[in-house]
Amino acid sequence: MERCKECELAVYCFSDSSSWIFRTKLEMEEKKDVIANCPVHDQVEQARASQG
Repeated sequence: MERCKECELAVYCFSDSSSWIFRTKLEMEEKKDVIANCPVHDQVEQARASQG
């Protein structure tokens, strides 16, 4: 998760998706696609699930 410090989308990975705000639907789709394909994001989700 060290790589997340340099990622502009890290704020989305470490926050609740219900609080995300996008300017356009296209922006939302693009960011969600990048997040979904990030291997670090999977690790974040697994860690969050094991804590809760």
